Amino acid sequence: REDQLSVDCFGLNHLSWFRNARVNGEPVTERLLADPRLYRDTCMKYFSPELVALSDNLMLNEYLYYYYYREQAIAAIVAGGETRGEQIAAINRQMLSELGELDIPRQLEHAFSVYFCHYLQRENSYMQRESNQGKVKTREMLTLQQFIEQPDSGGYAGVAIDILEAVNSGRQKRVVVSMQNRDTLDFLHPEDVIEISCELSSAGIQPVKMRDIPDTQKNLISQVKEYERLAVAAILTGNRQLAIKALMVHPLVNSYSLAKTLVEEYLQVHRQYAGHWR
Repeated sequence: REDQLSVDCFGLNHLSWFRNARVNGEPVTERLLADPRLYRDTCMKYFSPELVALSDNLMLNEYLYYYYYREQAIAAIVAGGETRGEQIAAINRQMLSELGELDIPRQLEHAFSVYFCHYLQRENSYMQRESNQGKVKTREMLTLQQFIEQPDSGGYAGVAIDILEAVNSGRQKRVVVSMQNRDTLDFLHPEDVIEISCELSSAGIQPVKMRDIPDTQKNLISQVKEYERLAVAAILTGNRQLAIKALMVHPLVNSYSLAKTLVEEYLQVHRQYAGHWR
């Protein structure tokens, strides 16, 4: 049961690690990491046990695949002939084309079927091309009535509702949220946004203080956060040099020549949206 499990999460959005897993207060991290099912039936399937050991026996957010298997992800994307964004755009165009042929108020169930079919194409192909692996859990086709009747976790809205319920009910709950750092991670700026485990109660949201974070994770978090700071400043000021510098420090680019090419070509292709950059 979810309320019997707790785990500590730290990092940034799409760049986070998990440790100190407990069930009813009993530490279970070692047992989890030694269980072959972890690498078969969960998003940890994208990572090898050796990589986990090299990552200080921390469990990994699936998006770390792009950092730790960078060349494999790039090769798979190139071989597939399109990026994930292009794949989603094609799915959306096809969906909108089919919906455009319908009288939606009169053909509501048919319209839902068209929407949900394309939604499943998107969801069930998540990270499939980049990792050359199928999704851990795939969703099945539903009718409109089945969709209405099934339990709904609420997605991102569900997280917000959990927070409101905890604050107003007096019960305590642990959630992972993105929030201002303040002094939670002492190697980042107070105003930086981090992703962190928090205790929720009627007293509000209290981040769990994370100590003894390994230097390997600190370094990657710090590097990506510096990219974020520079990217925000570049966008707010329309500054090409800051944009180039931002990509230079990002570990997936980490090259002046590549960063300059990316910025110049991006601003050229998207000039009608990007506006003037100095």
